[in-house]
Amino acid sequence: MKTRTILMATLLVTVGFITFAFINKPVDAELVACGIDTTEIKPQIDQRTGNVYFDFGIDDLKKGPIKQELAYIVRGFKHEGFFRPITQQKLNNAETISDVIENYPSSWIKDYNSVVISTTYKGEDIIATGPDATLTKEQKNLFKIASNILINVHYQKENYNDNVQNRQMNVSLIVTPEYQAEFIGGYDKMITYLRENSLDKLQFKDFTYLPQPSISFVINEKGEVDSVELDNSSKDEEIDKILVKLIKTMPKWKPAKNSKGDYIKQKFVFDIGMDGC
Repeated sequence: MKTRTILMATLLVTVGFITFAFINKPVDAELVACGIDTTEIKPQIDQRTGNVYFDFGIDDLKKGPIKQELAYIVRGFKHEGFFRPITQQKLNNAETISDVIENYPSSWIKDYNSVVISTTYKGEDIIATGPDATLTKEQKNLFKIASNILINVHYQKENYNDNVQNRQMNVSLIVTPEYQAEFIGGYDKMITYLRENSLDKLQFKDFTYLPQPSISFVINEKGEVDSVELDNSSKDEEIDKILVKLIKTMPKWKPAKNSKGDYIKQKFVFDIGMDGC
């Protein structure tokens, strides 16, 4: 009898520790992100098995899956791949590659084979090659007309055995205005505007299995929306039309300016897709 009592007490203490551990375990942040009210989560003990579980409540189950929200994003235009931003002013003042590439790892480099800089201008590929990190006249001239730049640094590096190896570093840049175009009231107000003028038309659409649509547009020198193009379709014609119209009818922006204070064009991309879990 005494042995049975000790075993029962040990079991109760063990269950108590398990329960305490689960009760005090931080709730997964993803539950919060998915919109689950974590205050309703109650740890329970299965009387048959002794297992601890969380009860989300029958009312939550009746509600069905939590509806995911749409994420609205407007970003500076870039082609496929990762482009680092750089201003035209910085390009104009550059004398070496280290002036162009931020945190340039010159300490890695023993010697250069070549530095190739390229861009696409009016549909043509333009390439300017130099022998080392010092920019040539042709490379500087290329910077004056480029909007997207690819730099290929072919260099030599010593490894741990003091053997020299040929390596290549690739860096992509996108030229941005000194003063970028801005929606009147700021980014958050722009996103609010886009939501308020489209959610009533899109809330019954299921984006779960649709490709993410992307729409590029230009803010011209007058701050007006121009050159709206559907870059990536959602494969739903109605959704595409709604989004294109949404961008075309946006109010005026504060236009971009260069270092001289002249108003210039700037290109952006609008993305929309599922947010949450």
